[in-house]
Amino acid sequence: MIDSGIGAEVAGLGTGYILSRALLMIACICIMIIGGIGGHFFAISVGLFQCGFKTGVFEKVQNFSFKNIDNFRQAHLLRV
Repeated sequence: MIDSGIGAEVAGLGTGYILSRALLMIACICIMIIGGIGGHFFAISVGLFQCGFKTGVFEKVQNFSFKNIDNFRQAHLLRV
C-alpha cells in the first residue's frame, strides 16, 4: 500500500489517491481493533462457561458411589 501511494505521487495521481489509501488503512485498523475486542470478550465468556462446566461435572461425579465410578468410563461421565 505504501509503495503504491509513493508511486501514485510520482505518477501524478495526486493527493486524492494517497488520502483514499490512508482511509483504507484506517478502516483496516478499525476492523482489527473490533476483532481484537471481540476475541477478548469471547475468550472471557468461554473461560467462564468452562469453569462452570467443570464445577458441575465435578459435583456430579462426587455424588456417585465407588461402585458407580468403577463402572463408568470417562465418556460416560460426560453424558451423565
